Amino acid sequence: MHSVVTNSKGQDSLIVQAVKDGIIQESHLKDLQNGTMTTDRLMGLYITIQQRRSK
Repeated sequence: MHSVVTNSKGQDSLIVQAVKDGIIQESHLKDLQNGTMTTDRLMGLYITIQQRRSK
């Protein structure tokens, strides 16, 4: 199982990098880490990140 913080190569995950880049708020990462983020919310967050990166 991969960490929400790093992938198997030790690189930052999509969520961590999005926080570092200022695309999403750190509270999203904290919710993911502590298990309070729902699957639906995670999918929406992924879509949001992709849309904001494509601008």
